[in-house]
Amino acid sequence: MPACNNCFKYDSKNKICSVMEGSPIRKCIIASLEKHLSSIKNKIICEIGCGAWSYAKNIVEPNNCTWLGIDPLEYDSKGRKIIRTHKGTANSIPLPNNHVDIVLANQSLEHWHEYKTTFRSGFLEMYRILKPGGTLIMNFPIHLHGHPVFIKGETEKIKKLWNPKLWENIKYEEWRKEYYPLEKYQGWKLISGIKNKMIPDPDNATTWLMDVTATKSANVNPSLPTINDLPILMLDFIQKIQLSLRTIVISSIHLIGKIPGIKPFYKLLKNLLQKN
Repeated sequence: MPACNNCFKYDSKNKICSVMEGSPIRKCIIASLEKHLSSIKNKIICEIGCGAWSYAKNIVEPNNCTWLGIDPLEYDSKGRKIIRTHKGTANSIPLPNNHVDIVLANQSLEHWHEYKTTFRSGFLEMYRILKPGGTLIMNFPIHLHGHPVFIKGETEKIKKLWNPKLWENIKYEEWRKEYYPLEKYQGWKLISGIKNKMIPDPDNATTWLMDVTATKSANVNPSLPTINDLPILMLDFIQKIQLSLRTIVISSIHLIGKIPGIKPFYKLLKNLLQKN
């Protein structure tokens, strides 16, 4: 979608988005899901990280589609019951090979590392459960939260996650990057354990939604790494190094915390590290 004023949800008379609920990014997600899913009928759809409520489920089930929800949690952070049909993560989906017509990852990709899922393992698992010629639909925020590559908005690195050996007809769309005449959305993220604190904006960065669709290529052995896997392997490697360094720092602080008189400061510092 090139700009908000060209979106099918844009109300040109009142110069507003006609989606009336949620943040600006949430409105884009709803519009994106309607665009991709409304015409789909009689298909099997697997949603990765479905959470406690799924707009996608409400779209596809009336069209005689089978909706399958994958989530590692039983309850979300607000105590709401997760509506999953299967317990799992992006790198461990309890479904057979070549089983589903569509895999949907809605606001999921940027959080995979929080569940010890590498980019490569997650994409290989989605490839595995898709039927040949099946469709992968993904969206995620830029300059908002999650993995550092998304917060920093390193879109060229992000685009290389879709290995051209595994995926065909890869299409990237930038929703709300050109937001005028709507308001700018800077977004929110967790800083020092404080929710809903506005993110720093030294580069005047605007939060927007990247929407990606791709088709599963056939006759490929995905387990054999190729030169196309190098960018994704590098991102995974960097993430592992960062997590290892974090573990070392926390372990060191734990040892220091045993020193008499240091314990109150140790607890404060440990809590700050765990919340960031």
